[in-house]
Amino acid sequence: MTNETIAVEVDEKEVAYLQASLALLITMLGTDLENWQNKKDSSMDKMFLLMETKLGVMNLWRKVLISAGADPDELAEHIRESGDSENG
Repeated sequence: MTNETIAVEVDEKEVAYLQASLALLITMLGTDLENWQNKKDSSMDKMFLLMETKLGVMNLWRKVLISAGADPDELAEHIRESGDSENG
């Protein structure tokens, strides 16, 4: 795969599918990171791959929602609040 930009047209129902799918993937990656931490796995490469993938998916999720009409400022606030609750 290359890093070229592609354009895809989706309807409202498909945006909902994308949003739900990305949210589920983000949750699964978070669980994988927690499991990695609990096992005290020595593979830092695996941890960084999980973190990089989760951040990439979260950015895609943000782009999809903004493209679908979500308010970027409200979304940024939601992301900040979610990060605060994950970090204690």
